[in-house]
Amino acid sequence: MKEQREPRCRPRKYSPSPFLAAVLLTIGAAQSAGAYEFTKPQTPTLPDNLPTQKLEVTPDTPKNASQNPSGSGYDWYGSDGATGYDVHVTRTSNTAYVFGGWSSDGTTVQGNRIVIENEGKMGKIFGGYSKQGDVVGNIVEIYGATSSTDMPGIRAGATGTGNASKNMVFIRSGGKAYGTVTAGYVSNSTSTSSGTAKDNIIVAETGSSIGKEGEVTATVTSGLGTSADNNIVFMYGKTYGNIYGGQAMKSTGTANRNLVYVGSGALVSSNVFAAYGNLSSLSDASNNVVVIEDATVEGHAAAVSTNDYTGQGNELHLLGRAVVLGRRLAEQRLPRHDHGARSCQRDGSGRQPRRLQRTRVRTHRRERDDRRAHDHQPTQGAQ
Repeated sequence: MKEQREPRCRPRKYSPSPFLAAVLLTIGAAQSAGAYEFTKPQTPTLPDNLPTQKLEVTPDTPKNASQNPSGSGYDWYGSDGATGYDVHVTRTSNTAYVFGGWSSDGTTVQGNRIVIENEGKMGKIFGGYSKQGDVVGNIVEIYGATSSTDMPGIRAGATGTGNASKNMVFIRSGGKAYGTVTAGYVSNSTSTSSGTAKDNIIVAETGSSIGKEGEVTATVTSGLGTSADNNIVFMYGKTYGNIYGGQAMKSTGTANRNLVYVGSGALVSSNVFAAYGNLSSLSDASNNVVVIEDATVEGHAAAVSTNDYTGQGNELHLLGRAVVLGRRLAEQRLPRHDHGARSCQRDGSGRQPRRLQRTRVRTHRRERDDRRAHDHQPTQGAQ
């Protein structure tokens, strides 16, 4: 009787959106001689067209006298306009808010940046905030820290009813963030919320940390909206909480082409999902990718995590000395008609790393597991 061989794992060529194509090289490559070829994704960097209206928030800067743009009663600092502000913070506060640009109506808030310098600290940080309009291309850079108390948070772009796109968060080496870290955020606090989060980016460099001190629950989400497409996270530091590429907050929403890359030396204490359906269902979740390379994930890892959806082409790649202590699935719940899920693990020689052999995923086999692996509730933080 002829011996049956295990099928080779042939990663599909990943076709990102034009925006992601500028960030990624190639996730899947040609298979030759049984070797698994992989081209490392290119880490995003700051855009060339940074804002020019510089504003400094120092220990001597008085608080703004007007109402906090978010409606909160906390003191706040930052600009009084919607576009083109470059705000640098050296002041230290556990509770204060800082805004790069903001609008209380439907005006688009675009092209602002906040830099928390080494000696700076703020409670809540908004690169751009609009109550009803879109937030586009806003940036937050953290060299210093956010507060580790009183529900801290970072949102590069946040809107009540608009869309959030192309917003970026960079946690630099030595930077410390606590609570929620979100690049593009659309509120789901009302039934009329309908905005999408797309093309947003988070990068946490080697030597950075998110969460832990004071046991503040950390959540990293590149894009959160009624739909969340084309959002990416690059994690090289330590994260004490969940990581999501895109979170879709309505059952009619989509979560497509999201990417989470957990790179060399990174540690994630909880779960990693490229796409997540917050209400346990999605209308479509396709072409989402998680790559874990020479890093450790202490929870579950999956390209998609939700209970009911249609979709295909979702992939989980485990490379080098990657360690996942929880379940490792291309999809947490795979529809019967979907044959596109893959879970591939290889080191440079094409052999399975020994440290991975004790987990549930079998090398080169497609995963078909209808059990839900996420037994947690995602944390969005304070409004």
